[in-house]
Amino acid sequence: MKILHITTELTGGAGLGALRLHRDLLDSGIDSTILALSGESNDPRIVSLLNPGQHRKRRWRDIPSFALHRIGMHDSPYYRAQKSLTPFRKLTEAYVSTPFTRFDLLRHPLVQATDIVHLHWVANFLDWPSFFPKIRKPIVWTLRDENPALGFWHFRSDMPDPLPDSIRREDDWLRRMKERIVGNCRSLGIVSLSSAEDAFFADSNAFFGRPHAVVPNSIDASRFLPEAKQTIRKEIGLGDNGIILAFVAHNIGERRKGLGDLFEAVALTGRKNITILCAGAGKPPPIPEGIRFVSIGLVNDATRLARLLSAANLFVTPSYAETFGKTTTEALACGIPVVSYPNSGAKDIIEQEDGVLAKDFSPEALANAIQQALARTFNSSILRERVIARFSRERVVKSYVEIYKNSMP
Repeated sequence: MKILHITTELTGGAGLGALRLHRDLLDSGIDSTILALSGESNDPRIVSLLNPGQHRKRRWRDIPSFALHRIGMHDSPYYRAQKSLTPFRKLTEAYVSTPFTRFDLLRHPLVQATDIVHLHWVANFLDWPSFFPKIRKPIVWTLRDENPALGFWHFRSDMPDPLPDSIRREDDWLRRMKERIVGNCRSLGIVSLSSAEDAFFADSNAFFGRPHAVVPNSIDASRFLPEAKQTIRKEIGLGDNGIILAFVAHNIGERRKGLGDLFEAVALTGRKNITILCAGAGKPPPIPEGIRFVSIGLVNDATRLARLLSAANLFVTPSYAETFGKTTTEALACGIPVVSYPNSGAKDIIEQEDGVLAKDFSPEALANAIQQALARTFNSSILRERVIARFSRERVVKSYVEIYKNSMP
């Protein structure tokens, strides 16, 4: 049984989730390969399109469609969607995308040779119209954001309210088109990372009636280990005393990740001895006066991230939407309790013994949750034991092998 994972990139939560599953499968004796648009790896079973032009569709075929679209004689979905991206990007800073790309992945030899295609986060890589109706391989799709069941948006929480009528019309048009395209796929099963996301996708028009399952990300317990808190604090110059709240996001300025809410929440606690230790790329929201904020930039090395998490008293994730919460399980594996907004992923991960879920999505509720967590005593060993038992790679691999077998003809 050959499994080919397709993902746009090897970084970020979605890319790292795909990469971890690939390695777990290999370690379990499953034939696994990754095809990515971008990213570097020493793993010979990870193939990036170093020359993407080899697999692009021929542009000359689009000339008649483009010309007719420009003079109003043909409504090209591709050019209509491309044109719509501009007003969408002016309306919001959230990431938006279309299901149309220039890549013809059906021509790739890895796709042709595999038994099962396993899709992950494929924005700007997978061309829906040329792929789903024509693929003759079984497909398993781990849905790592909500975009496959939406239009341009990648999370429902990214959508401004109210939406301008023109934006809503274009978004509804693209969503319906995606539903029609994916509806023509012969063999497709979906995997959600949390129970709430599973309910959303299973009830969506795009995936209603398709086989579906919930399989979380596994935890790399060999790399995310507790370390001496005081030693690490001295190494990174944070001193022995005070409260450290860790925050991690690929893009720390992304509104959905909620760093601005964390700033407000810390101010509301009234505590003057709190430092927010942040890992991630991008520019943070405006930092209020009196907030102690230390940013160390993007951290791609798991061992280094584990050390930074171990330096904290709490890991705080005020994200408005998460399909899972990879860094939440990583913090718990380092013996650090978690405070989170009650997003889909967190509700499946954080139980009473693991930390505190805020009552709602507000800085006030987050401040109360932080205060509650700081007032409690957590056993680091128990935190680690619990998360490893619940999200072990053995359990995840077993679930996927069963899904793969059921998808085979």
